[in-house]
Amino acid sequence: MNMMKVRNTLGLSLAAILLAFTLGCNSDSKSNDSSYAGNWAGSACGRNLKMKINQDGNNLSGTYTLSDPNFTENFQGTVSSATPPGKATLTAGDGRKFEITFTEFNRFEGTFFNPGPVCAVSAAK
Repeated sequence: MNMMKVRNTLGLSLAAILLAFTLGCNSDSKSNDSSYAGNWAGSACGRNLKMKINQDGNNLSGTYTLSDPNFTENFQGTVSSATPPGKATLTAGDGRKFEITFTEFNRFEGTFFNPGPVCAVSAAK
């Protein structure tokens, strides 16, 4: 009877560990793959592009930085769909903006305007 208790306890412990591991993995992938929010890195006009995107429904806001020379600016805009593909216009200052398409939650491509179309942009989380 003592051996039966040990076996049951070990079985329950193993099941609890496996369940916790499985739930932990699933929640991480969902948080990374269910919105456009996050830190992005890519290129624009031969320069490094970094973006921090915040999302509230279809509203987007954040900052972007272009390297060499470094230039940082805030932006705001909207996205056409909360799920990919979603088209967004992110407006900054003095006619600068990005018109992008989120092809996935973790990837976008599009055009940078200053104030007219200047170059292609792409980035990933």
